[in-house]
Amino acid sequence: MSCAVYLLVLAITAHSCSAYAPLPALDLRLRLAPPTLGVSRRQPSCSRRGLLCARAYVGNRLSSSVEVAVSKIFPAGAGWQTASIVAGNLNLSSSSAAFFITVGLGDFLGVFIGHTLFKLLKKTLSKDTSISMKSEVQTATLLGGAAFFSGSAWQPALNMMNAMNLNFTGAFVGVGIACTWAFFIGLRVWRRFLAPTMGAVERKNYQNLKSDVQLSIAIGSATAFFVGTDLTFGAANWLAGIVGIPETMSAFTGVCMAGISTSLGFMVAQLVMATLLLPNKCWIDPEPQFSN
Repeated sequence: MSCAVYLLVLAITAHSCSAYAPLPALDLRLRLAPPTLGVSRRQPSCSRRGLLCARAYVGNRLSSSVEVAVSKIFPAGAGWQTASIVAGNLNLSSSSAAFFITVGLGDFLGVFIGHTLFKLLKKTLSKDTSISMKSEVQTATLLGGAAFFSGSAWQPALNMMNAMNLNFTGAFVGVGIACTWAFFIGLRVWRRFLAPTMGAVERKNYQNLKSDVQLSIAIGSATAFFVGTDLTFGAANWLAGIVGIPETMSAFTGVCMAGISTSLGFMVAQLVMATLLLPNKCWIDPEPQFSN
């Protein structure tokens, strides 16, 4: 709980330091505190396009990414790990479909509860009347549904990498790619089924196609870093000293470490995109503009 509280405070603090970009691909409308608090809503303006112009957006992009990591990515990793403990207590084999579904549901619940609770707390504490909990529940359903796909795919992907006798780096890359595709497919499938009845879920179009690809890559990075929690790779696991989960670690600490690992992977991907992508070419920008 202390890890989650700390990350929640960090996200709200970072969010208050710079303008937060809505997530247009997910149809989220996140706003800053009212102007009476003295916080500017203006995004940095650029007179010319290019790499230097894009870097002017790095602070805003990373501020937004921290909030996403706290409200969804950390709970996703923690939810998966919690579900794996439950599956172990039920004597489910890590190569069984029942195990895959169980941990996928853990991922789903982590994202759904994390996003909804974060928005409820933000709405309550900041008195932000622009936050519609009905819309946020719909958004949580879309993201949680996609997380179910990637969460269910993580273990079989790792099993496949082990069957191919790949080293840690090979498994890291392979699992990341597999879960990138799984999350992307989940987003597109759930857009198709949820958009007709949920106004907060944007219908599939070319704009959110590119945004969904970028978000899925960030999620793939998160799942790749989650491989670092597995210490069976021995000394080849170059993430073991950072996010490794030994058998002697308590269940609660292991759950927190799982959330930290996914958050770290997500933020690494976001740092790269925030630094390299031109203004309005990143999924987390206020108004991404992708060419047809």
